[in-house]
Amino acid sequence: MPLKDVGQGRVELDAAVSFIRADRCKLANSYPKSIEYSWDVDSADRKPVWGAPSWLANPGDDFFRYRSRIYRSSAIMNMTQAPDWAAMWWVIPKWREGKLLAPGDTIPCMEVHIARDPDSQEVLSEDEQEPYGMKTRWTSVDQPVALLRRAAENP
Repeated sequence: MPLKDVGQGRVELDAAVSFIRADRCKLANSYPKSIEYSWDVDSADRKPVWGAPSWLANPGDDFFRYRSRIYRSSAIMNMTQAPDWAAMWWVIPKWREGKLLAPGDTIPCMEVHIARDPDSQEVLSEDEQEPYGMKTRWTSVDQPVALLRRAAENP
């Protein structure tokens, strides 16, 4: 991600991984094919079709989403409790003046959560997601380019 006026020759990488425990729940088999885009994928100009919730993205930001109903490990719980939904959003923000990024550049981000409804209007807190074993872990690395080049040249 190119930054304006850094001049330091550094690379920063941020990564996140989200998971749920398979012994506590299962996503519907339709999850891998559930992708929904915020734009019309058949139009050349990527005409917007719908917007993300305001807690997730700014108006006009592009995104896509995977979602699935969660099935609990107990059939009785599935029949007696309201369903919850897992969703993964990948947000591609529009460039905005005043950011540290070069014109046209943005930093995409991922949001993974469990919600009470399929449209993610009522997202569960981290404590409420715990019975599913839902966790997200983040890590970050910031390295000088010279160090990375030396490591690449001397494997």
